[in-house]
Amino acid sequence: MAEHHLQPEVVERGSSTGRQSRPRLEALAGAWLAGYRSSATRRAYRQDLKTWLAFCSSHDLEPLTARRSHIELFARAQEHDGLAPATVARRLTALSSWYGWLVDEEYAPVNPVARVHRPHVPAESGRPWLGRLELADWLRSAEQAGGTDYALACLLAINALRIGEICAADVQDLASDRHHRTLRIIGKGSRPAIVPLTARTAFAVDQAVSERRSGPLLLTRSGGRLNREAAARTVRRICAAAHTRRL
Repeated sequence: MAEHHLQPEVVERGSSTGRQSRPRLEALAGAWLAGYRSSATRRAYRQDLKTWLAFCSSHDLEPLTARRSHIELFARAQEHDGLAPATVARRLTALSSWYGWLVDEEYAPVNPVARVHRPHVPAESGRPWLGRLELADWLRSAEQAGGTDYALACLLAINALRIGEICAADVQDLASDRHHRTLRIIGKGSRPAIVPLTARTAFAVDQAVSERRSGPLLLTRSGGRLNREAAARTVRRICAAAHTRRL
């Protein structure tokens, strides 16, 4: 779509991208991200900023002198690529925060995101959720797979832990308190918490951990720490197995 490509008169001011070296931009990004205590926020904002800088590079834009029109075009391009309104809105929020920091530190003259139109994000999510019977079927499929698959499914669906909390947990974080199995996690806002595990979850986790006494709580099939990408693949694999069984 033509409107998603920067016209020559629009990019005239920002045509000197090469003057800002990549190491300098990375240093400025790192300094800004250091202000966020939450590792999840830092991870998400780092990816958002990376997407914006890639857009600038592909259109020969100077990030530190970007204008509102550039940000608007970036947002429209993201929408054209099929990103959800909530994702586009979060990316604009991340960029606004970065540019606000750059202005405060006198690295940029203005915040070009300040008056950009944000996409409307519905108050209620349109994402489909599993019904009670579907969830039970999903857990049964995970149980048949066993190991990390079953432990991850129980931690997500029964104990309602976040992916990041699960992936960051170690075997040493498991404990017992008054005959209840517990798991120490780093929750939202980098706050530590002790979570009591249900009997089913505790059984699944103990089976996944087996005889190990240290290291990551859950492992990938190759023996490394389970990360977000591997966890997402595991969830999709369980979904596929549950769907096949219903057929």
